[in-house]
Amino acid sequence: MLSFSAYQFVGSSKPPAVTAQQSPITQVTAPVTAPQQQGRLHKMTLQISEPNDLKVKIGDHISAAQIVADQDNERKRLNLRKEELQLAIKRIENQKISLPQKATDPSKPKPAPPMMPLPDISYQQYEAMIEKANNEAKQQEEIINLKRRELDYLKGIAGLDSAIIEHEINKLSILENKLKSDKTEIDLEVGKLLSAKEKRKQDEYQHQLNLAHRIEEENQAFSFYQKQIAENQTNYQRAISTFEKESRDKDYQFTQLKIQLSAVEDSIAHLAVIRSPYNGKIRRIKFTGQIDNKLGVEISIITDGSGSTTSSAPTNSPTTSSNPIVPSGTTTTSD
Repeated sequence: MLSFSAYQFVGSSKPPAVTAQQSPITQVTAPVTAPQQQGRLHKMTLQISEPNDLKVKIGDHISAAQIVADQDNERKRLNLRKEELQLAIKRIENQKISLPQKATDPSKPKPAPPMMPLPDISYQQYEAMIEKANNEAKQQEEIINLKRRELDYLKGIAGLDSAIIEHEINKLSILENKLKSDKTEIDLEVGKLLSAKEKRKQDEYQHQLNLAHRIEEENQAFSFYQKQIAENQTNYQRAISTFEKESRDKDYQFTQLKIQLSAVEDSIAHLAVIRSPYNGKIRRIKFTGQIDNKLGVEISIITDGSGSTTSSAPTNSPTTSSNPIVPSGTTTTSD
């Protein structure tokens, strides 16, 4: 990067002050002076960023309007940076950010068909059998009571054959056994009734369990349905947030790149070219020191007497620089 602050000339006894103004295209205009006598010494004082910015060396013959210093490296660097920024801006412009689409909500679960209720149950058959067995037992008891009274009557008859009494006793025993069998049948029928009722209770309990399980499945299906809807909404909102963030980032990057490109173009536009105002020969180049990372240079020119010309030095390309070459003014004094 090259930066020039001022240049001075020493030659005449009446130094005319000439100020070089910078145009938007960084055109540097050399001062117009009267023809110079041969052998007069003039000095140019300027500031550069690096020695390579100087385009002349000791012993060079130069003519008016010939380039003395230029920022070639800085101009190349800025032009390369400009191309990089333009490519980056083009990439940003071509970057597509699609608006997310909301996912389709799932179908609402259909309700399960209702469970059939348990069929009605009747215990009449069991109760009828019990009632029948009870009646038979009562009849058997009545028969036994009659047989006992008959046996008591026969025992009271004097001289009755004992075989008859023994026979009647056997009949009574048979009747009593029959009564026991009838009572057992009653217990059996009662047991069947109790078993039927217990089974009904179990069936009703299982039916309630199945009904509760069916309701739980329906609730789970509906809960899953609501969860999917909520997840779709959450994912959509997250996608919208990402889209908005990417859009903001894109706009921010685009704006920053535009700002950088404008700064680079502005720096290119302010790059200046320093030209010699006289014909002559470079007698001496002296580095006078360094200030703010810039090298001070004093160039001594011996004119050849052919005079000076007015020249302009527009820059060849639009580049940018933070420290453009800006000649602040020129003066001439006699040697």
